[in-house]
Amino acid sequence: MLRYGRPAPDYTMSDATSVVLIMPESDADIAFLEMILRHEELTGTAMPIDSLIILSRLRQKRRLTTADLISDTQKSEQATRTALEKLVEDHELIYNLGNGRGYSVRQVIDTVKKVSGKDFKVVETGRREGDPAVLTADATRAENELGWAQQLPELETIVESAWKWHSEHPDGYQD
Repeated sequence: MLRYGRPAPDYTMSDATSVVLIMPESDADIAFLEMILRHEELTGTAMPIDSLIILSRLRQKRRLTTADLISDTQKSEQATRTALEKLVEDHELIYNLGNGRGYSVRQVIDTVKKVSGKDFKVVETGRREGDPAVLTADATRAENELGWAQQLPELETIVESAWKWHSEHPDGYQD
C-alpha cells in the first residue's frame, strides 16, 4: 500500500487480545508511485520499508522530527535517523529548499527582534568546533526536477511568515 502512496494501515483499535486492522480507502498516488519506481529503477533495488514509511509520513505531514517517525518505523532513534540520512544521501528523494544565500546568526537574531517587536537576551559565544561559518540551501535540483520556485526570497519575509504561523499556531502542528 505504501509503495502506491496509500495511507498506512491503522492498528489503533487493537488491544492485548485482538488485532484490528483498518485499511483506509484511497486511490493510488500516481506521482508518489512514479517517484518510487524511478528510484528503484535507478538503484536496481526495492525501496526499504522504513524509507517508504518515512516518505509516506513526510508526504502527509510535511514537517516531522525523528521522534515523530520513531513510532511509525517502530525502530530506535538511531535506526530511524540512519534511514532518514540514507534518504537524503543515497536516494536523493528529499530536496533542499532555500534561496542559495546564507545569513549569519546575528542577522537572523536582529531580524527576529525587528519582526516580532520583542527584545530578548542573546548570549554570544564562540563558534563550536566543527560548526560551519555559513550554511546555505541550494534549491537548483528542486527547481529543475520539481519546477519549485522560492516564494519568500528575503530573510525578513521568511521570518515574518514564520512568526505569523507560530503566532497563529502556538502548539505547532496538531495530529
